[in-house]
Amino acid sequence: MFTEEKDTFLQVMPNKFIKVTIVSSYFKNSVKIGEETWQCIVEPNKASIENAKTFLDDYYMNIVYNVFTDEVMEAYALSYQNEETIIE
Repeated sequence: MFTEEKDTFLQVMPNKFIKVTIVSSYFKNSVKIGEETWQCIVEPNKASIENAKTFLDDYYMNIVYNVFTDEVMEAYALSYQNEETIIE
């Protein structure tokens, strides 16, 4: 019988981005036969948060919401606007 176990890890980076790591372990007859690691970065913006909902359950999304306070979201939006102004 094949089974799969997933472990999810969140790491808050100094810039307030969140690094998500999901490690999937695969078993056959209770013997581990493989492992896969997937990673992504969640940025403090609405589109990135909506995307995170597709692979994070409510427990982890609550952590995301607690890290991405209104202040963090506003600071990110402001820094993004400043970058666009400098490029133009």
